[in-house]
Amino acid sequence: MQKLDSPFADKALSDLLAISKQDDHGTYWGYGDGPVPMPYEHRGYDFMVPSSKNVETTAYATLALIDARNPVASSSLKWISAQRNSNGGFSSTQDTVMAFRALMSAAASAGRDIDATIKVIAKNNTVRSIDVNSRNFDVVQIVEIPGNISQARLEMEGTGELSYQLVKRFNVILPEVTQQKEIELDVKYDSANVTVNDIVNVQTRVKYNGIRGIDGRATSSGMMIVDIAVPTGFTPVTSSLASLKDEGVITRYEVAGRKVILYIDDMQPGEEINFSIRMKALFPVKAIAQESRAYSYYNPQVSTEVSGMDVNVGE
Repeated sequence: MQKLDSPFADKALSDLLAISKQDDHGTYWGYGDGPVPMPYEHRGYDFMVPSSKNVETTAYATLALIDARNPVASSSLKWISAQRNSNGGFSSTQDTVMAFRALMSAAASAGRDIDATIKVIAKNNTVRSIDVNSRNFDVVQIVEIPGNISQARLEMEGTGELSYQLVKRFNVILPEVTQQKEIELDVKYDSANVTVNDIVNVQTRVKYNGIRGIDGRATSSGMMIVDIAVPTGFTPVTSSLASLKDEGVITRYEVAGRKVILYIDDMQPGEEINFSIRMKALFPVKAIAQESRAYSYYNPQVSTEVSGMDVNVGE
């Protein structure tokens, strides 16, 4: 409306700001009441992705604020940045595209005003010094802090606003039994000791118990994603995946690295799906399958994981 010089542009902008929400990280637009859970607050060991709907909605609102040159855009950009995962992305493809569009739009307009030096300091020593200006403001700078450092700080000299992200990576062991609420998942390999060229059947059970909406009623899942781990030394038998698609159990599938991604069109509360896929042993190995996961595409924070198992392949 702003670009079209609509007489209702100011009213629309006021209405947009009126329905905004606030938390410790800034301004956002989204669904539900109460504080938005942080990505890392998930039973103490797992990763909870931010609400895909909230990120995407806030990105659209932020683009409108940037076009209107409204100062609230700065607050919503900070909120979007705070929702990023350790790889710099967000929950789903759509919200990541829109979030980056908002961040890049802001960077393009603010980049001309940046002229600063940032120092990463640990134990009173400068790990690295970075100059950021109008020529390189859109370049991602990665600084690796030594593993024996428990605290680090950033110092900035100059003008402009910059965003940064601190990522700490570590490994944890999943508990034997994970709490399951909205989604239940069981993944069982029918044999733990096989030889090369043997086929292992992977029995999978997915049950959707429902996501409670604002009105307290359980709603359908929308698109459901099931990631089945493929142990090292195995490859999925694609004909078994194609059969699931032909039978209407799944809408499509992808083989991505060490996992098989299955897309289930929609599940109603209380609905349970049982199916089997086959995997072929390629070479001798003692392997542990990674965790398998099921989650709602449109509500990725609603998810569950199950641990892998030892699989031995002999010659």
